[in-house]
Amino acid sequence: MGMKENNSVKVNCGWCGKEIECPDDMLKVKKHMCYECFKKVGKEIKLKKPEKVHIDIPTKELEEDVIKKY
Repeated sequence: MGMKENNSVKVNCGWCGKEIECPDDMLKVKKHMCYECFKKVGKEIKLKKPEKVHIDIPTKELEEDVIKKY
């Protein structure tokens, strides 16, 4: 079985308006957030339904975060 390929679509960050990438299977979410806004306000804001927000985290940042934790 092969992995499903996700196409990405350009969307705008709901906080700063920056253009970011979003996998087409995540377009149903209500808001999108760039990584810079996530670092600035992600911990400060109280999202009522965090599963409804797509955060565009660069692969490099995600890998470094996982390596630090494990």
